Amino acid sequence: MKLVDLFLVTFFIIAAGCSSSPDKEQTQGQIPEDVCNDESSVDSAGASVVEDPVDTMHGDSDEQEASPITWTECSGMPGDKACDFTFKDQNGDDWSLYDHYGTVMVIDFSTVWCGVCRSIAGDVQVHQDAYTDRGHNFLWVTVLVDGLSGGIAPEASDIQDWVSAYGMTTSPVLVGDRTIIDTTAADGYPVTAWPTLVVVDETLTIHNGILGWNESTVFGWVDDALGIAR
Repeated sequence: MKLVDLFLVTFFIIAAGCSSSPDKEQTQGQIPEDVCNDESSVDSAGASVVEDPVDTMHGDSDEQEASPITWTECSGMPGDKACDFTFKDQNGDDWSLYDHYGTVMVIDFSTVWCGVCRSIAGDVQVHQDAYTDRGHNFLWVTVLVDGLSGGIAPEASDIQDWVSAYGMTTSPVLVGDRTIIDTTAADGYPVTAWPTLVVVDETLTIHNGILGWNESTVFGWVDDALGIAR
């Protein structure tokens, strides 16, 4: 079996619609607790591979510190470096994944129209605070890929409405689009239903991911990436 085929079988399982299952811990390869199928077809337009990594980061001293971004290849596969992306956040600033080397992150690919995504959103800042209040370097990053309709990118006003409705303060919410999706996982993220959550470790390596939502599974991966014993 090809590596991408194995990934699509064991990592992102296409669900038949919005569903719920009993609250029990999910392991890789099982159908998630909550998931929404797409309202429209997903284009296979992958995120760009990093061709020219930054060589240096400028500090306050005259000496230049070597950048930790030394790789030139990425994918959406567990164990590979996550592909970089840059979108505007709720403050109107550019937010880039590769600017956050050293931070464990949940990348939450959601849409405004997805009911499960909205259900999760109400607890995002709570999850964010639960880790940072204990001194962990952690971010929950919401990438809204669609607006109110499938296949239509959100507007900045959609992001502001989302932040206001669900109380995000330190948790970034980004104005995304479908260029970040690559269903082959070769150059982007194989998002085929909503939400899709990817856990990225402090080295920007994809730890694991899930199509849909299962709280114990996702935070088990986060705790593992942070070195928290369970």
